[in-house]
Amino acid sequence: MTRSVLLATAAATLAVSLTACGGDGASDAAPSATSTVSTSAHGDNRDEETMTMSTRHINPEGLHRSPAFSQAVVVEQPAKTIYIGGQNGVGADGKIVGPTVGEQALQAFRNLATILESEGASLADIVHWKIAVVQGHTFEEGVAAFQQVWNAGDPPPAITVHVVAGLGPGFLVEIDAIAAV
Repeated sequence: MTRSVLLATAAATLAVSLTACGGDGASDAAPSATSTVSTSAHGDNRDEETMTMSTRHINPEGLHRSPAFSQAVVVEQPAKTIYIGGQNGVGADGKIVGPTVGEQALQAFRNLATILESEGASLADIVHWKIAVVQGHTFEEGVAAFQQVWNAGDPPPAITVHVVAGLGPGFLVEIDAIAAV
């Protein structure tokens, strides 16, 4: 028996101005990635099967099309999903890496990459980001950090950005994600 997977179909709306945005509004519903994964009903190597998983990045006609995000991502079964809790700009030593959104966002993306690599995945496997940035701080530096770590050739995931009153002391950004492998 295989595990069910989450269909990541969250509509993405950015509440910030992304200078990289633009596009022609065309539809993009073709499969964008196909992976082979091994799954087991028990989460181990018993009764192992090899199956194909694919994701489709959806940008239907009639909605804004942006190179910075997909409107939705559909994960076809079966797949392993990785739910990553909020990552801040904290280094391996447990200390905040710097006082700017850019420094903290870059470290949060690096933390996400480290978690994914520990499961044999990469940032390209993320189907949804949820980003919180503290009110009063521009997110342009966060977008620049994203552009440093994201391969422009990969379809972007669905993204939700929230401007929040505050996070923990000293934290300016927090990023959580869902990946499908």
